[in-house]
Amino acid sequence: QGKVQVPVRLKNSWFFRPFELLVSLYGTPSYQSLDPTPLVGISYVIMFGIMFGDLGHGLVVALLGGLMMWKMKAGAKDAGRLILYAGMSSMFFGLCFGSIFGYETIIPHLWFSPMHSMNRLMGTLIYFGMGMVTVSVILNVAVHFRKKKLLEAVFNRAGITGLIVYWCGIVLALNLFSGG
Repeated sequence: QGKVQVPVRLKNSWFFRPFELLVSLYGTPSYQSLDPTPLVGISYVIMFGIMFGDLGHGLVVALLGGLMMWKMKAGAKDAGRLILYAGMSSMFFGLCFGSIFGYETIIPHLWFSPMHSMNRLMGTLIYFGMGMVTVSVILNVAVHFRKKKLLEAVFNRAGITGLIVYWCGIVLALNLFSGG
């Protein structure tokens, strides 16, 4: 098509650099687009912590990540930091859920106990997912505006029209399930 694909090098702060490993699994962002690494990093750490929320197991994972950072060569240090972050998130949510090595009766929960409040856990995860989809579509719209592709920003399935359809579906589903 006569267009040159400009190579992109990800450049993030020391905190988000380990998440470049995850982003690069799916390819690198194109020129003039947004680097998704910070959003991927934040969402990955939160989702890992919620799914694996246990103080004891999180401590083991964090120690493993710290050991990898300390003992491994330069390339594996970022993987170790990624594992350390995941373990720390797991520990945080383990405290919130009152879970240590699978037991939820040893320490009190600070937020709620997932085993006794499964509906609350599922609701939290659904709302988090809805927020992530919304933020992702808004960022996609911003990228299209930045590239001056106004029709795609509005009419793309991940554009303004897609966001309106998505939220209309959510409102209809909530209305249906609430009996309204």
